[in-house]
Amino acid sequence: MKNFALIIFSSISTCGGSPAMGQIKMNDSIIPCNSKINLIEGQLVYNSDVDFLAEYSGGEDELLYFISKNIRISKASLGITKILVNFIIDSKGKVRNPCIIQRKGEPLLSEADYNLIIKCFISMPRWRPARLNNREVNSILSLPIFISIDD
Repeated sequence: MKNFALIIFSSISTCGGSPAMGQIKMNDSIIPCNSKINLIEGQLVYNSDVDFLAEYSGGEDELLYFISKNIRISKASLGITKILVNFIIDSKGKVRNPCIIQRKGEPLLSEADYNLIIKCFISMPRWRPARLNNREVNSILSLPIFISIDD
């Protein structure tokens, strides 16, 4: 039986520069992530120029607990892999467009595992949205995750 460890960086960051989302590499195919999302329902998506960043309703400890409780890697090669999950918190606090980015050369997870991670993010409780000029706005965030699997 494989031992599994999920290590999540303790800080969520905004995506700097343009909101290009990157791509997932699975086996020999490349699956594009929703690149250059600038608008959701006619509202801008902000990278970092907000007064207050979006925040998980229970704080970072609750976020880490939710993710570790809901992500169970079932099939993966031995070793350590790092993924980056980019996602949008809309102005109502809902997670939208989660996307996994993985560097070339990192051990790949199975497609089922990628789907499980995406479902985990989509099923999150609502966040407190980012605020700009005393208004709730859409914002894009990144969360790096290390996954370690050994015998």
